Amino acid sequence: MNPAYQTYSGRSPQALYEDPLSFLDCIQEEDRPLVREAFMSPQPHRSFRFRIRHLDGRLFWLHARIVLALDQAGTPVRRIGVATDITAAIEKEHILEESLAIERRLNRLKSQFIETASHEFLTPLTVIQSSVELIQQYVDREAATPSSAHIARHLAVIFERLSALNSLLGDTLALSQIEAGRLQLQLEWTNVVSLSEALMASTFGGELAAQRPVHLVVKGPVAEVPVDRKLLSHVIANLLSNALKFSTQPPRLTILFQPGVVSMAVSDTGIGIPASEQAHLFDKFYRASNARHIQGTGLGLAICQDYVRLLQGRIEVGSIEGEGTTFTVFLPLRERMSSGQPAP
Repeated sequence: MNPAYQTYSGRSPQALYEDPLSFLDCIQEEDRPLVREAFMSPQPHRSFRFRIRHLDGRLFWLHARIVLALDQAGTPVRRIGVATDITAAIEKEHILEESLAIERRLNRLKSQFIETASHEFLTPLTVIQSSVELIQQYVDREAATPSSAHIARHLAVIFERLSALNSLLGDTLALSQIEAGRLQLQLEWTNVVSLSEALMASTFGGELAAQRPVHLVVKGPVAEVPVDRKLLSHVIANLLSNALKFSTQPPRLTILFQPGVVSMAVSDTGIGIPASEQAHLFDKFYRASNARHIQGTGLGLAICQDYVRLLQGRIEVGSIEGEGTTFTVFLPLRERMSSGQPAP
């Protein structure tokens, strides 16, 4: 018997020789069945953790390895056991688990606060926006004067700031739903070309389309994809908005159908992104150094990446500073089963 037995149990090796079963007395009561079963097992090797309590009350965690020794005839003659003190490692595990539990609770509280606060802000913002629209209508009906032009300019500034606030609150709410795991996917078989065309007509049509139309290019045989239309529309709209924001030329949306995958690439010929910063583009609140003078929340790309991952896809970026940027979304193409659901 190794002298370490006395170090960890406070009991003398002589006492163990006199009563081998006294070893169980120093084992934590909840662990005794495990240790007893391990020593009685016919298995040639066993590995397990258990706790041993010293006579002075100290508790130690041990990792034991037991080997069954056989004689030349293959008959078990003894068991050889080696135990390693892992108390420090276990204590670190417990500290880590407690820290993670605290972090999870804080994240839940943060998400609840953000969601509640965002909803509380949205209501008065809606009222303010309605009031500003009524004032704008009144100004439009009046004869043009220097005073009315001055009011119109201020109303335009208010509209711009309201739009920025609504965008920030919308992004914040979306992010809190993703982090809280409360976002429910509504998968539908979708023609992503038709979805893109409808989005371009509704969101990027009218006067904007006349000045800087989005060029849509489709390659390969068109196939339907099981996606959440709302999430995918958000991703495409965000990428197109960025392309229009950071470039003076019309952006391009290229949809490519290949075996097993469809890619949707939004390209612009704008300011580009510094190579050293591209790895951080999908971090929350990150803004590229050459884009900080342009309005934005720094949440859009992070949300896009989360949405694409929920759709079991991925998003990549390629950019050359001063030449332009391409964001590409890859989504899996799947066969439709007789039930209408995608094949696993």
